[in-house]
Amino acid sequence: MNSVKIVQSGDFHLDSPLSSHKGSFREQRREELLQSVGGLVAHAVRVKADLLLLAGDIFDSARVRKSTVDYLSRVFSQFPGHIFISPGNHDPYEAQSPYAKALLPGNVKVFSDYEEVFLPELGAAVCGAGFRSPTVKSSLLAGVRAPQFDGVKILVMHGEVSGSENPYNPIKPVEIAESGFDYAALGHRHEFSGILREGRTFYGYAGIPEGRGFDESGARGCITGTVSISGADLMFRELPGRRYLVEEVDITGASSSTEVCDIITGSGAYDPHSIVRFVLKGDVPGHSTIDAAIIRSFLARKLFDCEVIDRSMPALDQAEGKGLLGIFSARMEKLISDGRDDREILEEAMRLGTRALCKRDI
Repeated sequence: MNSVKIVQSGDFHLDSPLSSHKGSFREQRREELLQSVGGLVAHAVRVKADLLLLAGDIFDSARVRKSTVDYLSRVFSQFPGHIFISPGNHDPYEAQSPYAKALLPGNVKVFSDYEEVFLPELGAAVCGAGFRSPTVKSSLLAGVRAPQFDGVKILVMHGEVSGSENPYNPIKPVEIAESGFDYAALGHRHEFSGILREGRTFYGYAGIPEGRGFDESGARGCITGTVSISGADLMFRELPGRRYLVEEVDITGASSSTEVCDIITGSGAYDPHSIVRFVLKGDVPGHSTIDAAIIRSFLARKLFDCEVIDRSMPALDQAEGKGLLGIFSARMEKLISDGRDDREILEEAMRLGTRALCKRDI
């Protein structure tokens, strides 16, 4: 039975601005994200993969540093198998793209228009097409059929599987089912999709090997396993790297920054390698002196980096419930209790208004 071992990844967005980070840390993260590609290749070598499938958005734009391309060329050359890249919406195959200008190792194939590559030594065919511009409004898979070939048939493509129109290669599920491929390695989504199936064709999004911000929090990795003419035995494999974590912390009753620090440090041990966003929740005294900047400064001694967002709600005592603050709170509570459709908006308005009147950051 023919089978090939694959590692699938993509959506690195190398040399992205990383505007949420500051100063020297921004440059450090760029280097770390580049190194994560080296870690991915090392994983592929370690598991003895035949194919490394990279489904687009390798670069964040056409503005790519030569040092980035040089590093990729070096680590790609360390992989003994074949590497296939399908350019995406951020790095389309255009005249000025890194793919058209860079000299990549001989084991790397970059798809532009649809093409079929036969690998008789593996009993496999790898097919793909890349973006030729930042938007692709018609499916690149429409009408495509896997080659008539007595072996494993794999597709590599960047796009969005959806029943609706979108400008990022809108692939319809029925197109996957009718394609005749054994497996479709897809890119565009930054989360692992699970291994899915349409008809007899398996497909999946690997997500990204390492996050770039708090919107990409939690474990990240790649897809690893085997594809055969009878199915796919694939799984998500977490890769080492810096994680972004979002933690909600209940600080009810705390009245000072020191108390909040004690609550956070007492709530669990955080990996000092991670970047953590602490979101403070709960009711605190209106006279509290909680300062997110002071808390962050303290926690930065224990963590690589962190953010502190204070979303706690000042709780008013009897004396504080008088005057403008009391009038505002009573009015907002009545509006909220009336059961209006905009309850969530009113609750947020009450939180922000109360914090402002208590001279707290909003």
